[in-house]
Amino acid sequence: MKIELWPIERLIPYDNNPRKKQAVNEVANSIEEFGWQQVITVDKENVIIIGHTRRLAALKLGLKEVPVKVASELTPEQCRQLRIADNATSAVSEWELEKLMQECAAMPEVEFKDFGLDLEAELLKAQGLMPDDGSEEPQEGVKQNDKITVIIDDMSQKAEIKAAVMAAIEGFDAHVK
Repeated sequence: MKIELWPIERLIPYDNNPRKKQAVNEVANSIEEFGWQQVITVDKENVIIIGHTRRLAALKLGLKEVPVKVASELTPEQCRQLRIADNATSAVSEWELEKLMQECAAMPEVEFKDFGLDLEAELLKAQGLMPDDGSEEPQEGVKQNDKITVIIDDMSQKAEIKAAVMAAIEGFDAHVK
């Protein structure tokens, strides 16, 4: 694989890029912290196939050159397919939460939100709950957080723990085992 350094203005964004929310700040943080570990891929006409967000992050950082791979072996149809496939694969991936928590616990000084990982939201999703999206009013017809999971390491004060949980769920149709 041949990787070249190109002036950033040589890249041509794909006009019909279907990705609407791009994690520019998070990618910029990653590039600043770790350098370029993933290149921008373009077609024979210098149009971006993979890396629209990386390009925007590089612009935000004021970079003049970026690493590029030209996918000259791909047909225009394959380029269109790859644009979608590259974005779609992250949407179907899931975390193994136990392993993720072990990895993150080994690096307590790292703020993973800077790179786009919200650990609290991932835990809520794994429990079938919705992370708080910041809206003030619950959305009608959308299941809100109606399940509370409490992990207790020390059961020596079982009665106090049960009382605290009961107080927290007062007014809900719930029970404590």
